[in-house]
Amino acid sequence: MVLCAVIDHPTTTPGNGSVTAFVLVGPPASGKTTVRSLFEDHGAVGRDLAPLRDTPGGPLDDNAGVAIAHTIAEARSSDTPVACFEGAISETEIERVRELATTTLVVRIRVPDTTARLTRYVDRELAYSAGEAVPVDRRAAVRMYAQARAETERPYPTHAVSLVNGTETSVTALFSRVGQLLEALTSASVSETPPSSTDTTPGQSELPELSALVETAELD
Repeated sequence: MVLCAVIDHPTTTPGNGSVTAFVLVGPPASGKTTVRSLFEDHGAVGRDLAPLRDTPGGPLDDNAGVAIAHTIAEARSSDTPVACFEGAISETEIERVRELATTTLVVRIRVPDTTARLTRYVDRELAYSAGEAVPVDRRAAVRMYAQARAETERPYPTHAVSLVNGTETSVTALFSRVGQLLEALTSASVSETPPSSTDTTPGQSELPELSALVETAELD
């Protein structure tokens, strides 16, 4: 996974009681959960919005407001005043975060290879034992569901930073890039100890210097 970032959002240093919120958006199996977990490894408070929907792609339920507010409050009282939300699918949902956080940055996780993304989705959703054959029609049905879900959720909210999920990279390299993004946008110190992993594949490049360019690539 190679992450390339461009930004059109002003950097803001949190002050007393302030919280910076990162909201990860993108289609199913694009890597949002992985990126959120790495924000959490750096000390951020994470929240997945998916469980707050009665149906995939549907609106947030009545408990969402309380859950979002609780996450922001938890981040405010932590050593790292950063909250990372996964899975917003509308501008309205972004606004619910923006109303409570001091600074909100929307991060789009993009996967140029749609086929690879759908394959990951199917593998993730189908629960089967190693070596167990999965009926072709079952895999096809899950794949079609993933495509339908992506169509239902788009267009995803307007983003300021685009992280491109291209080729494979190590967890250590990805952890470092998330840390660079945190340091660029907040005053919070970031962890220098990467999560435990047996993946030692070297990263192909470091996160490029953030610029004031507007990302114009078409959405998936």
